[in-house]
Amino acid sequence: MQEDWRIHVARDRTGSKPRRLNVVGHRLTFKDGEVMMHDGVRVTSPERTWLDLAAVLSVDELIAAGDSIVVAHGPDFPRPKEALSTLAELRRMVGAHPGTQLRHHR
Repeated sequence: MQEDWRIHVARDRTGSKPRRLNVVGHRLTFKDGEVMMHDGVRVTSPERTWLDLAAVLSVDELIAAGDSIVVAHGPDFPRPKEALSTLAELRRMVGAHPGTQLRHHR
Protein backbone atom coordinates (compact mmCIF):
# COMPACT_ATOMS: atom_id res chain seq x y z
CA MET A 1 0.00 0.00 0.00
CA GLN A 2 2.98 2.32 0.33
CA GLU A 3 2.90 2.92 -3.43
CA ASP A 4 -0.80 3.85 -3.33
CA TRP A 5 -0.81 7.54 -2.45
CA ARG A 6 -4.47 8.07 -3.32
CA ILE A 7 -6.84 9.32 -0.64
CA HIS A 8 -9.66 7.01 0.42
CA VAL A 9 -12.92 8.81 1.16
CA ALA A 10 -16.06 7.11 2.42
CA ARG A 11 -19.63 8.28 2.55
CA ASP A 12 -22.60 6.69 4.20
CA ARG A 13 -24.15 3.99 2.04
CA THR A 14 -27.20 6.22 1.49
CA GLY A 15 -25.07 8.89 -0.23
CA SER A 16 -23.31 8.91 -3.57
CA LYS A 17 -19.88 7.38 -3.98
CA PRO A 18 -17.16 10.07 -3.87
CA ARG A 19 -15.63 10.64 -7.33
CA ARG A 20 -12.56 12.83 -7.62
CA LEU A 21 -9.14 12.67 -9.22
CA ASN A 22 -6.71 10.69 -7.03
CA VAL A 23 -9.52 9.71 -4.64
CA VAL A 24 -10.82 6.20 -4.06
CA GLY A 25 -14.49 6.46 -3.15
CA HIS A 26 -16.32 4.08 -0.84
CA ARG A 27 -19.91 3.80 0.32
CA LEU A 28 -20.10 2.25 3.77
CA THR A 29 -22.53 1.80 6.62
CA PHE A 30 -21.34 3.39 9.85
CA LYS A 31 -22.59 2.58 13.33
CA ASP A 32 -22.61 5.00 16.26
CA GLY A 33 -19.08 5.87 17.39
CA GLU A 34 -17.37 4.76 14.19
CA VAL A 35 -16.94 8.30 12.84
CA MET A 36 -15.28 11.01 14.89
CA MET A 37 -13.78 14.48 14.52
CA HIS A 38 -9.99 14.89 14.50
CA ASP A 39 -8.53 18.35 13.99
CA GLY A 40 -11.80 19.48 12.41
CA VAL A 41 -11.98 16.57 9.95
CA ARG A 42 -14.45 13.67 10.08
CA VAL A 43 -12.50 10.41 10.20
CA THR A 44 -13.28 6.83 11.07
CA SER A 45 -12.34 5.69 14.57
CA PRO A 46 -9.10 3.73 15.00
CA GLU A 47 -11.14 0.55 15.45
CA ARG A 48 -13.22 1.11 12.29
CA THR A 49 -10.13 2.05 10.29
CA TRP A 50 -8.47 -1.18 11.42
CA LEU A 51 -11.55 -3.19 10.43
CA ASP A 52 -11.61 -1.56 6.98
CA LEU A 53 -7.92 -2.37 6.51
CA ALA A 54 -8.75 -6.09 6.86
CA ALA A 55 -9.90 -6.08 3.23
CA VAL A 56 -6.57 -4.84 1.86
CA LEU A 57 -3.82 -5.96 4.28
CA SER A 58 -2.34 -9.41 4.76
CA VAL A 59 -2.97 -11.09 8.12
CA ASP A 60 0.55 -10.21 9.29
CA GLU A 61 0.08 -6.57 8.26
CA LEU A 62 -3.31 -6.42 9.97
CA ILE A 63 -1.78 -7.78 13.19
CA ALA A 64 0.96 -5.14 13.01
CA ALA A 65 -1.62 -2.39 12.46
CA GLY A 66 -3.69 -3.65 15.39
CA ASP A 67 -0.62 -3.77 17.59
CA SER A 68 0.21 -0.16 16.77
CA ILE A 69 -3.32 0.83 17.83
CA VAL A 70 -3.29 -0.95 21.21
CA VAL A 71 0.34 -0.46 22.26
CA ALA A 72 1.28 2.08 24.92
CA HIS A 73 4.68 3.23 26.17
CA GLY A 74 5.01 4.93 29.54
CA PRO A 75 6.91 8.15 30.32
CA ASP A 76 10.15 6.22 30.92
CA PHE A 77 10.18 5.15 27.26
CA PRO A 78 12.15 7.36 24.83
CA ARG A 79 8.91 8.17 22.95
CA PRO A 80 5.91 7.88 25.30
CA LYS A 81 2.69 6.82 23.57
CA GLU A 82 -0.90 6.37 24.69
CA ALA A 83 -2.87 3.51 23.18
CA LEU A 84 -5.48 4.60 20.64
CA SER A 85 -7.76 1.72 21.62
CA THR A 86 -7.88 -1.64 23.38
CA LEU A 87 -7.87 -5.22 22.18
CA ALA A 88 -11.38 -5.54 23.60
CA GLU A 89 -12.57 -2.62 21.44
CA LEU A 90 -11.02 -4.18 18.31
CA ARG A 91 -12.82 -7.43 19.13
CA ARG A 92 -16.08 -5.50 19.66
CA MET A 93 -15.67 -3.88 16.24
CA VAL A 94 -15.23 -7.27 14.56
CA GLY A 95 -18.28 -8.61 16.40
CA ALA A 96 -20.35 -5.61 15.32
CA HIS A 97 -19.63 -6.34 11.64
CA PRO A 98 -20.12 -10.06 11.00
CA GLY A 99 -19.25 -11.12 7.47
CA THR A 100 -16.49 -8.56 6.97
CA GLN A 101 -14.33 -9.69 4.07
CA LEU A 102 -10.67 -10.36 4.89
CA ARG A 103 -7.82 -10.45 2.44
CA HIS A 104 -6.94 -14.13 2.09
CA HIS A 105 -3.37 -14.03 0.84
CA ARG A 106 -0.13 -12.93 2.41
